[in-house]
Amino acid sequence: MLQSQTPGIDFEGRRRLIEGLGYRAQTVPDTRIRTMTQRKEKKRRQPAATMVVMTAGSVLCVAIAANALRFFCYVPYRCNQIIKTARPAALRAFDATDPVRAAEIARANAALLQPCVAQAATMIDPYMIQAVDYRVLGNLNKAAQLYRHALRYDRRPELYLQLGITELQRNHRDEARRALEKAILFNPPMIEEISDPELRTDLSRLVQNSH
Repeated sequence: MLQSQTPGIDFEGRRRLIEGLGYRAQTVPDTRIRTMTQRKEKKRRQPAATMVVMTAGSVLCVAIAANALRFFCYVPYRCNQIIKTARPAALRAFDATDPVRAAEIARANAALLQPCVAQAATMIDPYMIQAVDYRVLGNLNKAAQLYRHALRYDRRPELYLQLGITELQRNHRDEARRALEKAILFNPPMIEEISDPELRTDLSRLVQNSH
């Protein structure tokens, strides 16, 4: 009986192994056998690894698509629905004669809008409405911050106007003047909204000189 050079494998087992790889038993050394076996095992594993990579890629693509759908479709839709409720609520709080009730409405409204401020960064209305809520609550610093943030995405004259009025309430006259100048140069009739007599006179002169 011929013995294999590889311990643990008899001659017949070695011959079947070699024949399965297309070689004759007499001419293939043990090192060649091991090399061919390793190659065959590697080829067997490659499809499984490829499937794992493809599956992971598919899952990633689905996750990206789902996140994009949520960001570009669901969040704006949901925020538009919230705005329909939040805008009249902010006006009710602003016009309320009872300060306690006004604060309750404004606080709840600001909380309602917060997901939109956080997730729909380029939507302007949530910033404007929440700024009104914070003005009602007496947090003028936060209100001014929200107006400035909104101006990064849209330079509406009403944003400059409300920022200027808020800065006046904070006794920041220089900042107020800069914002109000931009508002009335965009839309001169907005000067009627300025309650400060001295500033209103100066800005009226600016409007006359610009025409």
